[in-house]
Order: sequence, then C-alpha cells, then structure tokens
Amino acid sequence: MVVVGALALAGVIFAVTRDDSSGERNSDIVTTDATAPAETAPPESVPAETVPAETVPAETVPAETVPAETVPAETAPPETAPPVAASDGGNGDSGFTTINGLLAWTSFGEEPLDEAAQQSEIDRLIAERTVDAVAHPTAVSTICAGVPVDVQLDFTITWQYLGETVQSDEQSATPPGVGSCIDNGGEPLGAGSYQVFTANADQTEIGNATTFVIGANSVAQSFVNNTDDDICEIGIAPVDTSYYEFFVSEQGAVGPGEFIIVDIASVEQDLLARRCDGSDIGAFTFVPNAGTDQGLAP
Repeated sequence: MVVVGALALAGVIFAVTRDDSSGERNSDIVTTDATAPAETAPPESVPAETVPAETVPAETVPAETVPAETVPAETAPPETAPPVAASDGGNGDSGFTTINGLLAWTSFGEEPLDEAAQQSEIDRLIAERTVDAVAHPTAVSTICAGVPVDVQLDFTITWQYLGETVQSDEQSATPPGVGSCIDNGGEPLGAGSYQVFTANADQTEIGNATTFVIGANSVAQSFVNNTDDDICEIGIAPVDTSYYEFFVSEQGAVGPGEFIIVDIASVEQDLLARRCDGSDIGAFTFVPNAGTDQGLAP
C-alpha cells in the first residue's frame, strides 16, 4: 500500500509536471511533484502522508519523488489531443534550497556503467533535469539519479527496492548538484519497483520520490476528474513502494470532467487525488489501462 508522500475524463486535457511535495504512505510526512513528488505511505488500498517507507530487494542487488511548481496556463480545448504527462518537476529553475523541495532525476542502463560513465549520467541528469523513463520491460543493470541543488545541503540519497531501503549515500551537496547510482556489481538488478529520494539523518525531511519499475512497460494513462471539485495534485505509486509520486497540471487545477495524462508503469498502482484546498479524496488501487480513462475517485 502507498503512503502519502512525486489525472483523466472526457473534457479538457492538461500537460503534467511532477509535484514538489513529498508523498509518504502510512505516515504523517509529505514530499513529491512532476518537475517531481509529495506525501507518502504504502497502500493497503489507502495512502497516508509524507515520510519514507519500506520496500524489499530481490535476489539481485537492488536499488531505490519529484517536485514541480504548477505553471498556470489556459485550459486546453477539448479537441486538442491529450498531452502526455511531463516528467519534469515543479521547482524547475526556481530554486532547490531545502530537502523537502529536492527532486531526483533518473536514467537507467541496460548494460553495466563504470564509475566514469555513472558520473557522466549524473552530470547530465543534473543539467537536463529529466526522467528518462518510468519503466523498462527487460533487464536493467544500473539506475542513476541526479539531484540539483542551488545551495549547500547535507543529506542522504536513499534507494528503496520493493519498499525497503537497499542503499543510502551520504552527500554534502553544492551547486549544481550531486547524484548516486545503484547497480548489482555488473549483474542485472532485480525486477520490481525502485524509488529514490533525498532525506536528512532522521528522515524527518524527505524529498520528492522518483519511481522506476523493472519488468514493466510504460503506460500513458489518462485520468478523469470524476468529482465535483477541482483537483490540484495526483499521487501515484506502485503498490509495493513506500511513497506517492505527485503530479500537477501545468495549466492549473483539473476541473470536474477534465482529464490529465501521466506516464506510469504497467503494474498495479495506488492512487490519491488531492483537492486544491489540500484535502484528500479517498485512496484506492487500480490497474493501468491506456485504453480507458481512470477516475480520480473510487
């Protein structure tokens, strides 16, 4: 089950970015948005609020929430083709100055990457601030994360596999940022869900979690607002992870009858929609289907 921690109906379509709030499930702390993530808590079918959670690694050495400022825009006309949710965090270039606002941008390699190649990937991710993919159907040997910062910050980059922490890298970060990679000594990583996020020593502050699933395809899932309220954040997370990854529309709130498209992995997911007043709509679990609009309320 996912913790609160990092949208689709017939109607207007929105572009999506990661939210810079953190989403922890089964806890009271929050963190995640599409330039990154927010509150978290693994679901039993119901999410909670930001605070790191657990996940368990596989036989191969495994590994480990994305922020973004909502950029208001005009409502896209119904006739325009629905845009795929963007993978960029809300904070963008506005400033990563606290752990709670940090977002980890990720990439993966099918083949093992040596130390120099890993550092090159980290540098690229910090500069470009992109997420290369949310899932990959076959073997992956390395996953790297780049964390941009605008001021000096001390934190750990934490990797979780199936909800359990498998690697924590202490960092004393200076601009433009730092990074970390997870691998299995050259062997393929275990299939399943990985999350990576920043945290302070006692994990009272957690950055936006970013999710990557090995052994799954990516699905452009459309979400429809089937409620009577405006929705400002959508938290999504595989059921075997600890944190929601929150997304927001670049065009502002998603009104009743409007929809949004987000790229997610083709595995059972927990969903938590949040009204613009900060209140949550009941969390539930669903199976992605590119051919069907998924409601934001049970």
